[in-house]
Amino acid sequence: MIEVKAVGGLSRRLGRTSFQLAKDSMLLYDLIKDLFQVDQSDVDGFLSDIIVAINGVAVSEALQFVKIVSGDKVMLIPVSHGG
Repeated sequence: MIEVKAVGGLSRRLGRTSFQLAKDSMLLYDLIKDLFQVDQSDVDGFLSDIIVAINGVAVSEALQFVKIVSGDKVMLIPVSHGG
């Protein structure tokens, strides 16, 4: 299981703040594409507007290759999230 938490406007867009995915592994790109219904070509633009933390560590490079595995905790934070 992959645990996903979203805050701010992202949680409102998803209609929930947290959930689990019954997957053994997946690419971060596929997670974003599936959750937010964006085309593959739009994932980079979408990711430029959010901060992604996996197991408490922000990821920011080579996002198209980031693999998420069962047991990972993914946090999705909008860049404009308040203080």
